[in-house]
Amino acid sequence: MNLKKFKYISVDVLIGEKTTVTGNLETESAVKIDGTICGNIISAKEVILSETAFVQGDVKSGSLIIAGKLIGNVTAAEQLVIKSTGSLEGNAETGALVIEEGGSFSGMNRSISKEETSEESVEE
Repeated sequence: MNLKKFKYISVDVLIGEKTTVTGNLETESAVKIDGTICGNIISAKEVILSETAFVQGDVKSGSLIIAGKLIGNVTAAEQLVIKSTGSLEGNAETGALVIEEGGSFSGMNRSISKEETSEESVEE
């Protein structure tokens, strides 16, 4: 399997470790979360949840890396990576799913093709 190599050179949105956001976050940019979000996240690019991150809500993104905890459903068009410290409680639709040893996933995964994600973009 040929997995995408992540490069986070241009993270435009950073939610700090001591920050709590209540509400939805929508952006075209890459997002890194160290704090807490109670709401949905939509990003056209990558979403990175660090080890200190806690998200309660759905995430829709190009790619998603979970090193913290996420309670909600995920749509990651390209790739979902659950790191060894990461936890996902919810269902996932992914282009590719990687779970490192120690990572936790409680839910169901459905693989989506590139054609499906292209059709979704047209419909929106």
